[in-house]
Amino acid sequence: MLHILRDGRYSGNGFLKCSKAITSEDRLLLIENAVYLPQFSIEMLVQLNEQNRLFLLSDDVQARGLIYDDSYQLISMAQWVELTEMYTPTLTWSMSY
Repeated sequence: MLHILRDGRYSGNGFLKCSKAITSEDRLLLIENAVYLPQFSIEMLVQLNEQNRLFLLSDDVQARGLIYDDSYQLISMAQWVELTEMYTPTLTWSMSY
């Protein structure tokens, strides 16, 4: 499964629910404001990144002026489409009020 996280708040409902739902076979793509999250060295994201299961949408990283080292997999929109084809189903997590 491909989880897509939009919420950039570490304490947000989207992140908390997503972090509980991810299994050892899943992948996580951070988009929109969620691309800020790797800056906080969150253990789950560190582990996913070390296992090559974490992706960040390059356009969103660049739009926010963020810079990550080469250990992070920055992907294009076309690569996002490929991920959705490889890891089905997909589930998008965002802010819950």
